[in-house]
Amino acid sequence: MSKLPPYLEKPWNVYHATLKVPKDVQSFIGRKKFYKSLETDSVGEANIRKLPVIAEWKTQIKVARAAQKDGQNLSVDEQVAYYKGEIERNFKGYEADGLMLVHDILDEKYLRNHNQQDMTVIPARTDTTDAEKKAAYTILNRVSGDWTATHERVDEFIAQAQYTPQTADECRTNLRLFCDRFAVFEVISEEQVEAWILELLQGLQLRTVKKKIGFVRTYWNYCKKRRYTTANPSAVLTDSMYPKVQKTKATVTEVVKAKRKAFTVDDYHKLLSAKPDDHALCDLIRLAAYTGCRREEVCSMPLRNVLSDRFIVEDAKTESGWREIPIHSEIKQFVARLVSESTDGFLLSGLDGTKNKYGKRGNAVGRRFLRLRDQFYNHQYVLHSFRKTLASQMQAAGVHEAHAAQIIGHEIDTITYGLYATDIGFPAKVAAMEKCSYLVGPQS
Repeated sequence: MSKLPPYLEKPWNVYHATLKVPKDVQSFIGRKKFYKSLETDSVGEANIRKLPVIAEWKTQIKVARAAQKDGQNLSVDEQVAYYKGEIERNFKGYEADGLMLVHDILDEKYLRNHNQQDMTVIPARTDTTDAEKKAAYTILNRVSGDWTATHERVDEFIAQAQYTPQTADECRTNLRLFCDRFAVFEVISEEQVEAWILELLQGLQLRTVKKKIGFVRTYWNYCKKRRYTTANPSAVLTDSMYPKVQKTKATVTEVVKAKRKAFTVDDYHKLLSAKPDDHALCDLIRLAAYTGCRREEVCSMPLRNVLSDRFIVEDAKTESGWREIPIHSEIKQFVARLVSESTDGFLLSGLDGTKNKYGKRGNAVGRRFLRLRDQFYNHQYVLHSFRKTLASQMQAAGVHEAHAAQIIGHEIDTITYGLYATDIGFPAKVAAMEKCSYLVGPQS
């Protein structure tokens, strides 16, 4: 029988979360072990559902230790965990009475001294600020279950989202910004989010802000679907939150200057001749130009995906990105040399030592490309620009859009070609690819 993941037990057909209570707080908490059904027979689902449960139990243990001392300096989260624990321990079956007692305690605006019997763990005060009144109201509503803290389900959400490590970190960072700004879902208004967006736009582009809000929207929808909150994201996160951009000469100019541009054939040769001794960089440029592949698609391509006549692109960003690309006749010898000289099983050999923390092999050579780019071009030109170059050459040669899309890895939006059309076949892809060329050198 395989070993269960940490904090899980399966006494019958349903998984349970469990956590041993440390001896120093067992008498305070009133039990030796926490135990709760996760209401699922799937170990994967149980592994996700356990996260907020274990986090709350650990907070209760932390609060119990603090309360045994003087009960001071407890955060809102810790007070919520404390009161929930006290109701669970001392008011089983009479939760409404326990909640009323919590209400009475908080209603007195933190004026009582610490007393374990009436559950007061907040130090005595002679005055109460508006912030403390707001905190007391938040605590009461969270203990009752009427309000849900925005941060409570972040780890659970990311665990089930199946993001790449890099996207997971990006998501967590953006959700942390959101949770720091908005403590509970149920009181967030569209006006408050709009004000936040305007602040973000002081230092960020609109597309970047929309991406941040996209993470928030997906997370909030997850919490709503799982019934962790009754707050409806569609009533708050609307398109009207974003400022309307007036089409003026200045805004049109800004949009034009922000768009990516395609490299020309002359640009291709200029880049290659600028750094002839950086073989990895030149190899990357050649492969990007003749395939339209993204940087990491090139840098992480294993030799098993390089056949005599084609590249097989797998694990791409989108479904349409999974594709086969004919090896252009102009680079067949070059590709054969890369394959024969590889020492690590990758088409671009020797990049493992430069991998970043997410395991991406093209990080360092990508930075070198940007430094090279900066010598001749502005930010509108990136390695990705070679995708535009290839697409532009195919368009100029009269290649059907559906054929070009299957080579470059773009989705086709139309119903007929996008939904119902099948693969065009490899010979058609070869014919389309061979209509492109980089043989013409820089003009004098």
